[in-house]
Amino acid sequence: MLERLAELGLDLARLERDLASGQPRASVREDVALCGELGLTATPLVVLGGHVLRGGMPPWMVDELLSVLLDGDD
Repeated sequence: MLERLAELGLDLARLERDLASGQPRASVREDVALCGELGLTATPLVVLGGHVLRGGMPPWMVDELLSVLLDGDD
């Protein structure tokens, strides 16, 4: 797997340093705790403008939702 990551241009030395630091694990723990506090329990899940949308949606739908939220159109 590491060979493939290197082929994709990932800095393997940095990856190893970051993983050894424990920071990724702490970040994931913080994210999981925040999701628990907010009641976000499903994947995929999209939050747009404070609206929680559970489940997947096609890109065109995300574009439409963003347009409505940003422009204030009904």
